[in-house]
Amino acid sequence: MQNEIRKFLEYLDIEKNCSQRTIEAYEDALYEFYSFILNLRGKADVQKIDRSLIRDYLAYLHSKGLKKTSISAKLSAVKSFFKFLVKFKIIPSNPTIGFSLKTEKSLPVFLEEDKIEKLMNLPDLKTDEGVRDRALLEFLYSTGVRVSELCGLNIDDVDFSNETVKVLGKGGKFRVVPFGRKAREALREYLKIRDNFTTNEQSEDDKKALFVSKSGKRITKSEVYEIVSKYISAVADLERKGPHVLRHSFATHLLNHGADIMAVKELLGHSSLSTTQRYTHVTVEHLKKAYKLAHPRSE
Repeated sequence: MQNEIRKFLEYLDIEKNCSQRTIEAYEDALYEFYSFILNLRGKADVQKIDRSLIRDYLAYLHSKGLKKTSISAKLSAVKSFFKFLVKFKIIPSNPTIGFSLKTEKSLPVFLEEDKIEKLMNLPDLKTDEGVRDRALLEFLYSTGVRVSELCGLNIDDVDFSNETVKVLGKGGKFRVVPFGRKAREALREYLKIRDNFTTNEQSEDDKKALFVSKSGKRITKSEVYEIVSKYISAVADLERKGPHVLRHSFATHLLNHGADIMAVKELLGHSSLSTTQRYTHVTVEHLKKAYKLAHPRSE
């Protein structure tokens, strides 16, 4: 079974062009499944895995007290693995067909528009770090890019004349995303002082990076999370405070102001419309709230 797992992970990397994070998540889930089979049967053979074993595995995951979302993610990895095995005729049939786990999807956490305004005014523009932070916050909110996409951006990816940026998204797919005047102005101010972060330890890749850390290195996801979390904590008491809150805010505010959902899907780089439709639940709640406040017979 280990050989089949390796082939599947190579398939995800080479054929499907999945991110390293996705591949690692699948690898962890599949080797946990493999260990479960070894402990139960003493040998793991993909040809002898049946529906009863899948059922036992799900019962085992439930017995560990895992959340439904965690179990669902592990089951999804196992199902994808068996789809691969059937597709390449390694096994004749898929034992995971019919197994599913319904999970309640949480609504996206976002900031109201007035909180966004307060957020953007927090960085101290008298310091280089403050100028960078302001540009980073404006850019995340103006484009809705993922934190991994932001960290991978180079200066040359930004087209100031057209106010667009070329983004490398999930699955190695490029998309062009527009940004607004506020982000453009903040970016220009940041690029004036960006070289102040330069050090002798910079690599060629660091020199190309759009956003850099205090040490002049290409900024990391954890550093972006720390920066964004600090400022969001100052304006709102949210359970989640990371960069994704600004991505959620970007999408929610666009839909609140009447943007076409298909356009928002493309801007976010979603492969499925159902992922974008999560934001419509938020906007419906926004409309209901406005209705109750404004309509004379709402109560």
